[in-house]
Parts: sequence; structure tokens; C-alpha cells
Amino acid sequence: MLQDLVLATLQTANWHAWQGGRPLDWAEETHRVAIQGVYRFPASGEIDERYVEKALPVIQEQLAKAAVRLAWVLNRAFTGN
Repeated sequence: MLQDLVLATLQTANWHAWQGGRPLDWAEETHRVAIQGVYRFPASGEIDERYVEKALPVIQEQLAKAAVRLAWVLNRAFTGN
């Protein structure tokens, strides 16, 4: 399941690097990664197994980054740092 893959990514992640920057930087990074790796659909327009194999690791890492970044923002908001 995707959640298991995301959790595995979180266990080996460089959390501090992912927390760097500002939300605008994160949004621009996510947009760039999506255009380069996920929004390149097959010419047929069909999402096939090859597409999924290519896109899934990108999606998995982006979801893990989102979790780390959301946790960082919430920690700062609730601790006043």
C-alpha cells in the first residue's frame, strides 16, 4: 500500500533538509517535480504500468516531504518557535 511506502521513505529521509526553505520554495519544488516526473503522460493518454512504475516513487517521496513539512509547520505554530 502507498502508506507503507511513504512510511518507509520517512524512516530513511533527511528530515532536516526537507524542512529547509519556505512554503513558497516547497510549492515551487513540488510543481517542478510534478512537471518533470508525474505529468508526463504516455502519448496514448492511458496510465499504464510503466507510467505508474515511474511516477510512484516521485509521488511517494512528495507525500513523505509533505508530512515532514506539515509537522514542522505545526510544531512551530504550537510551540511558538
